[in-house]
Formats: sequence, C-alpha cells, structure tokens
Amino acid sequence: GPRSLFDVVLPMMDGVRGLLRLLRRRWRACSVCVIFAFLVYAVLREVPEHAEFVAPPAPPPRICPKGTHAVTKKAFLHDHDCSVLQNWTWSVNQDKGWASEKSCDCMPRVLVYTWTTENTFYMFRSDIYWKMCYAHMHGFDLVIIDGGNGASASWSYNDDLVWGWFQPIQKYLEQDYDYLFFTGGDYLITERNIKFPIWAWSLGHDLTVMDQQWTEFGFNENALVFRLSGDRSWIHRFLDMLHEYRYGTYLQGDNGPYMETILRALGRELEEDGQPGYDGHCASQGLVLDMPASKLFKEDFDTYRKKNTVFSACFFNTLEALTGPGNQRRSKRIGFSSLYDPKMPWANCWLAMRHLPNAKEMCFGMHWTGMDKPDHRQVEGRCPDPSFEPIWAASPHNRVEKS
Repeated sequence: GPRSLFDVVLPMMDGVRGLLRLLRRRWRACSVCVIFAFLVYAVLREVPEHAEFVAPPAPPPRICPKGTHAVTKKAFLHDHDCSVLQNWTWSVNQDKGWASEKSCDCMPRVLVYTWTTENTFYMFRSDIYWKMCYAHMHGFDLVIIDGGNGASASWSYNDDLVWGWFQPIQKYLEQDYDYLFFTGGDYLITERNIKFPIWAWSLGHDLTVMDQQWTEFGFNENALVFRLSGDRSWIHRFLDMLHEYRYGTYLQGDNGPYMETILRALGRELEEDGQPGYDGHCASQGLVLDMPASKLFKEDFDTYRKKNTVFSACFFNTLEALTGPGNQRRSKRIGFSSLYDPKMPWANCWLAMRHLPNAKEMCFGMHWTGMDKPDHRQVEGRCPDPSFEPIWAASPHNRVEKS
C-alpha cells in the first residue's frame, strides 16, 4: 500500500546520522595532521634562511698520566698489559698519577729498536719474526735499522760494526715515546715469555739493565730499557760519555766502554749527593788495548780472555762498592733488574746466561753472543696473534736468502 511520510523520512535521517559519524572520525585523524603541520611551520618561521646546524663538540682529548699515551687501537695483548699496568710496583707505589689509572685508556708507548746488518736478516730471520710478532701483539712500534753490507756471512767480529747502532738511535731518543727498548739483530724473544711488556722492568730509572753475577766477560750490552718519559738529558749524557770511546781500541769494542760508562755514571751520581765517586781505576785494568778488539780476538784469544777476566773483576768489585751487592743494587738513575724476582724474566740471556739450569723458563730474550751461532734462517714456531701473519708476509724485513 501507500507509504507514509515517516516511512520516507526516517531512513533518510538514519543516513544523515551515519554520514555525520563518519565525518567526525575523519576529522579527528585529520586534525592531528593539521596541528602537527602548523607546529612545524611555526618552528621553521623562526629559523634564519641561511642557518647552519652545528654538530655537537667532540669530547676533550684524553689526558694521560706522565709515562703513558692514549690508546687509539687495542692490541692483541691489551687486556693482559692492562692487568700488568694496574699491578705495576712503580705505578702504584711511586707515582700517584698511575694509581687511579684503572681504565687502561692510557698505556706506555714503546719503541723496539734494533740495529743490524744485511746478513743478519737472513741468518736470524726467525729472530726478526719474533721481534715483529712481539711488537705487534703489544701494540709497540718497531724500527729495524739496516746497516748494509757491513759483515760477511761468517758474522765476523768488527769494531766498526759494534758501534753501528749509536748514530741511528739518536733521532728516536727525541721522538714521542715513553720507553725505547734497544736490542741487537741476533736477539730472539722467546715465545714462552712473549707476553711480558718491557716497560714492566722499569722501576722509574732512566736506564734499566739486567743485573748479573760475576762473569769473565762482564756485563753484556743488550736489552737496554731507556725511560724516555724520565730525564732524557741524563740519557744523552750517558750515551755521550759512552761515545767518547768510539775511536779508540778498547776491550770488546763497545762493550768494555759500556761497562766503564756505567761505573762513571754511578760515580757522578754519588758525587752529586756529596759522596765519593768513581776514580776511573778500572780503565787501567785491561780496558785499553794496543790493537782493535776484533784483531786481538782472532790472533791471540788467550790474551784477549785474560784481559777480559782482569777488567771484569775490577768492574764487578767496583760496581758493588758503588751500588751494593748483586740483585740488591741501589741507584737513582740506573735500574738493575734482579735475576731472583720470579715475576721478572731475564732480559738478556747471552753466552754466560743461556746455559743456567732455569734459563729455559726465565729467558725473555736469547742473545747469540759467542762463536756458536744458531741457524735461524727458517722461522721456528708461529706468532700467537693470527693477524700478524699477513704483516710478516708483506714485510721488507722478511728476507729469504738467495741461493
């Protein structure tokens, strides 16, 4: 039948109400966008047309205690060396600046310095490998000076050669290092003690050497630790004193003068404190020779040996008078690393040290003095840090002797 007015109007009103509800929902969503756009516009109106956004300032550089530098890259043994540093006797007890250095963001910066001749790269190739491995694992710098064709393949003893290290080292003494570790080319760092950081031998002295008991050939000049963060002027005075002997004929080339220079330096130290010093009497006990040491060594070894015995006796007796008994020596400038400290490996296992009963466990470095030289043309062992092998493969120091 015919529909009433309500039948027509009511559905229309329901449709209007639905439309209004839809518009209201869309307005709520849209209004958020409109308000956000308005806020962005308001902010941008306040920014100058050519304004530049400046990055936040970089953090201030790390201020490290004296004797350390900021670590820029962690080496393979960083955590191990950090532990050693935090328990280091000198760092904790004698320099308050170190005692709070627990983060190890700062570590001693070290240069391992070696002077050698061309034939040594071949003869002691394994020794070169382990020096490089050692420096790489600790994050130390390494310099190997090639002295050229100064020696024959038989490794002849030569007075000029034994002084060859002196001039090249001078510029490195002025560079930004905390320690410089001086070794010869025929010096093998042992894998057993390769974790030991050389700065741990230092107890704040300007020069640290390994102490020794009496031997007929005296103290051996190798594995010297120069503390460049200390008094560099004293180091230069010591080396200048040593260089006074450069052009004479002396026992063991530079090694006899090295022992005499130790006595002179210790004597001056005592004199500065108002005590009797060293009068130079050992110089007349076989130090000065009538011919080059290398010539006497070859032509009359018995005489050469007797002169060494006489001078060494004078040296050790005078050293004890100036510093106290062995492994208990006292000096402000020269440190003598004790052979009886189980935490300290022996720095310089030369001929008189290599055959001691506990040498295998205690030797940090083997110094191949004497006539019996090992054949180290082939690398023995493998560096514990696998990242070192590509470095060794590409190194100019990795020299294979041509047939």
